[in-house]
Amino acid sequence: MRVLHIIARFNVGGTATWITNLSEELVRMGHEVHLLAGEVESNEKEDERFSVLGGIRIKGLSRRVSMFSDLNSIFEIRKQIRAIKPDVINTHTAKAGVVGRIANLLLFSRKAPIVHTVHGHLLTGYFSKRKVKVIIIIERVMAKFTDLILFAGLKVAEDCLAVGIGDPNHMGIVRPGLKPISFAPRSSLRFTYAIKEDEMVVGWLARFTQVKRPDLVIALAERFPNVSFLLGGDGELLGEMTLRAPRNCKFLGWVEPQSFWSACDLALLTSENEAVPISLIEAQMSGLPALATNAGSTSEVVIPSFTGWIVDVSIESLSKGLSLVIESKDLNTFGQNAKSYSSEMFSIEKHASDHLRYYEIAKGETRIS
Repeated sequence: MRVLHIIARFNVGGTATWITNLSEELVRMGHEVHLLAGEVESNEKEDERFSVLGGIRIKGLSRRVSMFSDLNSIFEIRKQIRAIKPDVINTHTAKAGVVGRIANLLLFSRKAPIVHTVHGHLLTGYFSKRKVKVIIIIERVMAKFTDLILFAGLKVAEDCLAVGIGDPNHMGIVRPGLKPISFAPRSSLRFTYAIKEDEMVVGWLARFTQVKRPDLVIALAERFPNVSFLLGGDGELLGEMTLRAPRNCKFLGWVEPQSFWSACDLALLTSENEAVPISLIEAQMSGLPALATNAGSTSEVVIPSFTGWIVDVSIESLSKGLSLVIESKDLNTFGQNAKSYSSEMFSIEKHASDHLRYYEIAKGETRIS
């Protein structure tokens, strides 16, 4: 099968990891995979795996809306579709979902079956209520020209279906798939980051943007001065958070999960909107329990009272949660549960086989069971 992935930008983050792991596994299984992407923003870092995957740059395609650039992107994508002749097209994220599906529609009778993956919706945390209404209308219209919509989690699907985005008869649930990770030795990383062996270390790995709520990490650090906080990532709020942070915060920039989570005792997520957070899956694979806000499909990764704690998006709830973690006698048990659960639920083999099954459904060669 020849698969074409389209995404607005291949920035460092969960979606890039999703596409990379899926693409490499499909190639290993004997399939052909192509990738189209636009440009990352100035405050973002492009994932170096874009070139490794042989990605093709679509000039003008980016996260921002620009009528002239977007029209050019549509016709450039249309040209690439004609050249590649994919058996199925898989668009990712809202912007690429729109321009990719329009480009495919403009091929008329020569268009390919198209699948759109909703990694995380834009219904909360990003835009005003007026803009959200416009987004809903656009997504409802585009859904009518989509053979199948894949949702990266049950809660994400429920939220979208509740506002009329998608059809229960033309959708599927897929979860991230991660390769086994070789994590670095804890002692060497603690030495590198100047952290004592007996310190309680909370790790936060995400983009420094408003929807991820890094301000809650800073507020939490202020309330727990005896706990060390490691913050990995970059973004437009990094400078502001660095200036506001107390002394028990260390900012590491972009780091690899295998050289980050091994230094921590607890994984922290403070987002007010999420899909299925890959950073937490990686943390759990390293044997860490997690404290996470109840955003999107986070509760499908962190299982309350088994692999971690789920709390509301507020400093009060996070503070109570961290107090429970500190007092808990079961951190090692939670960590072992997290490792076994995440390794089984989010395997790369299941990730790829689920996609192939849904691609066949989009092509009309099988039915949703």
